[in-house]
Amino acid sequence: MRTLQRPQRAIFDPAEDFPLLMADAPQLRTFAVDTVPAIFQLVEYTTATMQRDDPTKAAQLSRVRETWATRSNSDDPLAVEAVFPEAVCQVVGGRRVLKAQLLRLMEVSELPEVSVRVVPHSAAVYPAMSCPFTWLSFPHRQHNDVAYAQMFLRSEYVEPHAEIELVAERFSALRALSLDEGASLELIAEAVTRV
Repeated sequence: MRTLQRPQRAIFDPAEDFPLLMADAPQLRTFAVDTVPAIFQLVEYTTATMQRDDPTKAAQLSRVRETWATRSNSDDPLAVEAVFPEAVCQVVGGRRVLKAQLLRLMEVSELPEVSVRVVPHSAAVYPAMSCPFTWLSFPHRQHNDVAYAQMFLRSEYVEPHAEIELVAERFSALRALSLDEGASLELIAEAVTRV
């Protein structure tokens, strides 16, 4: 006879820990697949993307966004490099929400510590197409670099040096395929006018 067991709560949840780790990192590189990177999302945009998803995930994204907002207004701002495909300029949450979100991207891209780059549709195939990730770097080996991946069923950290090197190679390849910052900003501005 089979007995039912209650699922045990995870001892360590990377999704809960990520904002804390982000608060200590001087540099964050992120690649988003189908939405604007979480750190730049407006509340309405996050709500629209999470409508049919787990409300817990929305709360986690909110903590990530709040951590970045705190850091961006401090004496020690977090340096951010964000790369995402042009497809994130699609309508999410309606025209008003998307327009506000794209304007927010344009606003944050003007910060000296932020780099926003878009992989254009013309790139067709690119590394990590279905694998969003965030790579955190730390100074003076206070902590080894960490890559964070949030998937449908779970989130996890990747820390082994060899795997971080693969993440670095992927991110470098994505940057090489993306438009430069100025052209990316123009593409986003054009998307705003079409919304």
